[in-house]
Amino acid sequence: MAIREPWLKMAAGAGAPYAGFMRVDSPSDVVMLDPSDPILHGIVWYTTIMTAPLAATTAEQWKGVGNKFFGMRSSFQRRLLGPAVSG
Repeated sequence: MAIREPWLKMAAGAGAPYAGFMRVDSPSDVVMLDPSDPILHGIVWYTTIMTAPLAATTAEQWKGVGNKFFGMRSSFQRRLLGPAVSG
């Protein structure tokens, strides 16, 4: 994965002294690269490159993946917060 113009944001009050996240302003700024991509020629990695197949290849498949994770989030929130989010 390559990210054009990433922002490192530190999370305030997250409980960890160095909690942060990467911010990307536009989905087009995220580019999925194959480890053999020519743009990576000559790059030396400090760790082993781990590869995994993409979860989807078409827009419709990615929509299904997103919907699945969205549903999991709602289920997680209900289990975590219980009656506070009922209804």
